[in-house]
Amino acid sequence: MSTTPRPRSSVTRSVLQWSAVVLLVITSLIFLANQAQRPDVTYGAGPEAPALEASAQQPLPTYAEIEQQYGDQQIVRLPGAVATVDEQLVTQWLETAGASRVLLLPPLSPDAPRGETYDAPRDVVVVTGTMATFQSLGTSSSTTAEFQRKFALGDVTADVVALLANAVDEQAPETEPAPTREPTAEELSAVVADLSDDGMAFVGGAEPFERPEAEPFESEPLIVVAPYPAPGEPIVDYAAAVGEAFPDRVVVTMTGLWVDYAGEEIDDAAPAIAASFYGRTEERLSSYGYPQQNVLAANLATAEQFRAGGMFDREIPYVPADPLYLTLPVLPWLCAGLAVVALGATLIPGRRPDGVELTLSPEAAARFAVLSDLAVEVSPHVTDEARPPYVRGSRALVEARDALADPTTTAEDVDVLLDRVDEELTSVADAIDDPAWSPAEFGKDREL
Repeated sequence: MSTTPRPRSSVTRSVLQWSAVVLLVITSLIFLANQAQRPDVTYGAGPEAPALEASAQQPLPTYAEIEQQYGDQQIVRLPGAVATVDEQLVTQWLETAGASRVLLLPPLSPDAPRGETYDAPRDVVVVTGTMATFQSLGTSSSTTAEFQRKFALGDVTADVVALLANAVDEQAPETEPAPTREPTAEELSAVVADLSDDGMAFVGGAEPFERPEAEPFESEPLIVVAPYPAPGEPIVDYAAAVGEAFPDRVVVTMTGLWVDYAGEEIDDAAPAIAASFYGRTEERLSSYGYPQQNVLAANLATAEQFRAGGMFDREIPYVPADPLYLTLPVLPWLCAGLAVVALGATLIPGRRPDGVELTLSPEAAARFAVLSDLAVEVSPHVTDEARPPYVRGSRALVEARDALADPTTTAEDVDVLLDRVDEELTSVADAIDDPAWSPAEFGKDREL
């Protein structure tokens, strides 16, 4: 097959494609080098928990003074102490571990040096506040039951037994949940009346205080505050009964230093709040004397922080970022991807399989046939003046025919060549001064 020059439209298309690719690559490189930005997502600051402030305590007597006053008593509980133990169980473990006694002391004063310990013999278990130590070892709670017994009841039996069991390499028994009971009708009536007044109720001789400023819930929670129960007494569980009297309200109950929540709004977040708060503050709450007001305020602030983190089913204080600013870092990579796609499309142009000719539209095929017939029939009438345009038109017609077999040629390329044929044969008709041989007249009413 004879070689023919590429159609002018293909050359133009290639120039445009390469120009676009070069410009896109240059633009992308400039954008990548100068527009590197990162999204800046800003969240509302969570509330800060108030500082825990302990109460001042009276100086502790020396161990010699305690020994002189209490003699050989194995369980010694000084005035002001908040901790209690199961004396029967602890006495058994004292004998097993070879310890002499358990001292239950009041909490430390807030001005006491950090890490200060009570000076007692090594065979004495010392409980300061609710912090138990034995032979320089201490304990930490790991379950909700242990936290609740320690801070709601002041019961440190589990801690003392764990220390004594460790001394003889034995396994301490599992801690049982704190015992509870429902309030009596008289107790509930008094609490409901107080809650109806200002949303707070103080029972069992608890010292009243103002409502904390934290706002972790949609509406003000109902707060019931009770002191440590007497040794051996259960916790009075007001949550369920108060919840029935005040539906759709969160109920906050505080017994001793233990704070618990109930209500649909808080749902299953209460255990997480307890684990977070008491896990962080156990050492200080156990060692030092804190008023209930301070502990409740700090605990409610923790609940508010959980709410700010999206733990509750309510709107969180989130400041949305500008969508345009968030998507801006993606744009350079989008430009780079487009450049790669355009470059690939240019380097690997679309091709038809070899041997498969281009299929023209019915209109283009009819035009091709008319111009071919015209070139044949007008040939005997071509004069010397008309010969140059006739030769150029015939050559363009041959190029159009050969282009049908070229796998890189498009229908637009063939249309451009047929336009050249049409133009040249029109010039032939003008040169021989016979309009009937023009493509426009020759193709009228012609059936193909």
